[in-house]
Amino acid sequence: MRFTPALLTLPTALAVLPPTLPSWEPTYSMSLSTITMQCNSSGWSDPTRGSEFGIVSYDWSNSKNQWAKAQPMDCEERLLEQASMTKNVNPNSHMWVYRNVVKALPWFTSVREILDDPDYSGFFLKFDPDVETTVDRCAAENQTKCSEFYHDQTQTPAVPTEENPNPDGSCDPSGCNSGENPTGEYLFDHRNGTQLLNWIIDNHILSDTAIGHEDVDGMFMDDFWCSDLVCEDTPTTPGCPCNDPVQGATEIDANQQKDIGLSDEEIRDLYYAWDSNMEAIQQAILDNGGYTWSLIKGQDNANASPDQLTQDNCAASLREACSSTSQWQTNAKLFGLTVEDNEPSQLEQDVAYFLLARGDFAWLGWGVWGMTWPFNPEPAHGELPPLPDGVPMPEMIDRDFGAPQGICEEVEDGVFRREWSSGTVELDCNSFEGSVPEGALFENDLPETVDWSLKGAVSPIGDEAACGGACWAFAASSAVESARVIFQEGSDLIELSTQQLVNCVYPGYDSCERGGDMGQAFDYVKGNGGLCSKAEWDYDESATKQGNCDVNCAAVEGSNVKGFKMVEKTEEALMRAVARQPIAVAIQGLVPPFSEYKSGVLSGVECGSALDHGVLLVGYGVDENGVKFWKLKNDFGEEWGEDGYARIERGVGGAGGVGMCGILLDASYPVM
Repeated sequence: MRFTPALLTLPTALAVLPPTLPSWEPTYSMSLSTITMQCNSSGWSDPTRGSEFGIVSYDWSNSKNQWAKAQPMDCEERLLEQASMTKNVNPNSHMWVYRNVVKALPWFTSVREILDDPDYSGFFLKFDPDVETTVDRCAAENQTKCSEFYHDQTQTPAVPTEENPNPDGSCDPSGCNSGENPTGEYLFDHRNGTQLLNWIIDNHILSDTAIGHEDVDGMFMDDFWCSDLVCEDTPTTPGCPCNDPVQGATEIDANQQKDIGLSDEEIRDLYYAWDSNMEAIQQAILDNGGYTWSLIKGQDNANASPDQLTQDNCAASLREACSSTSQWQTNAKLFGLTVEDNEPSQLEQDVAYFLLARGDFAWLGWGVWGMTWPFNPEPAHGELPPLPDGVPMPEMIDRDFGAPQGICEEVEDGVFRREWSSGTVELDCNSFEGSVPEGALFENDLPETVDWSLKGAVSPIGDEAACGGACWAFAASSAVESARVIFQEGSDLIELSTQQLVNCVYPGYDSCERGGDMGQAFDYVKGNGGLCSKAEWDYDESATKQGNCDVNCAAVEGSNVKGFKMVEKTEEALMRAVARQPIAVAIQGLVPPFSEYKSGVLSGVECGSALDHGVLLVGYGVDENGVKFWKLKNDFGEEWGEDGYARIERGVGGAGGVGMCGILLDASYPVM
């Protein structure tokens, strides 16, 4: 049978659910009280970075460069795969995937199947057959592939052309394959009644690629309908006034009303129908143990709009928060860190505020949107981002402050305090200075000295010999060797194959000339399930020029990694990291003064920060003259330096505060 729109009885009140708490157990862990949305269009988002957050929401743009070329497109399946990869690293993180019930996006398999099925034609709005439409009814690359269903092509994959070389997702040159209809953003007709609603809930929301899968805990529900008539009648309606860009479906061509042939009254009807269906959809998500962004207080209609702290709003907002009936105590809340130049600019004040105000469910986000933590700089639509780098999780957020002991209170005018099990949190809104418990920051718990080379956790010194581009592989394999001994109970120190990394991370390349990256080495170890032993595949500088990845040996038991983490670019963060395990670091080391190092602590000299060499940081200490130092394992052989090791000064900023030889700039470690 054909589904057709049903008659609509207009509601007298909004139906979208009010802010609602999730069914999960609350947590006060700071790392699990973070939230991000990721959309790395060039490929998979780093699951190890994602696992650092309490909630990771993956946008439909994630891995777009891959799914846009697929035949047919498989965005839906890739979102699930991404969620599963990250969930595997940290089962305590909540994975969300993107869904849209305003737009019918045919790069989702479930939508494409019904868009191509005539029996479901009543689910979609159609072009007005009697008007000359603004948007093209046909595919840009194939004018014979047309559709009666309304669709625009403003944020859709396309075949690159000279006029548009970087579309929002590049399809295969043979054409975009999102089914029998052109690739575009179609629109659901929610006036259909329960037929469309039941399909959405059963096949798009609770399906085995969404809430029905064990690795998916929630979703970001994007876009909404907006009606000028509704806004005139009730100006406080979420989304009013209609300016995204005009009344109708949000983020759709501004001429949609004309192209579809809708009256103002019909747009009002579509708004109310969508609004009613959204209540049922949100309730279905909650009933099945999931959650959605729009149920967080203040995030109406999918908008990301976190609370943010300024000195001007500090006292007034905390006076409201320090009440058992406040929004913070009774609702889920989103708070956005203040960010300047891609770095938190008032971290201690923001964290203090968050700990003072938060209730059972609250999440820290990034910036004014409270969303995308910069795993890597976000590209413009259609542009590919650089290799993953990004801003590490600030160490203050990766701390356990315990649990609150009551709510906050104003102890004197403009000064707010709250007791936590780890100590006292305070924010003085007058001076705009915040403090968090010393115990939670672990300021005094670092050992005076650390030297993993004296604990049997560091392998013998290697020698890259004439191949100056293999340092990254020595540093990475050494880091995995050490981590295996430290974290795999009962493991003996086994040297792993540096040569395997040299040949297999960049197969076919001359690694002596190309060089490499420790993070990509760790990614290879994860994907390969570990590394062979050095005994089975020893280093051969001549073989590095061949790049022949012919693995004829088994990975050493316990040598696999779950991923890797970057260390925050501060001295304290690096000290904490190496106190836990040796760290792979990049420095400027192929030129003097480091390359000519002999002995003692390299200090009082200019050592640049143009990173060109990978080494293993094995500890830190203070010499007999009171000079603080870092201890590094190099790969220039045992006759270089202090039996193959070097000590460089610690506690000096270097150019731009990056540490001696740039040691703070690029430090990473494998996660076992």
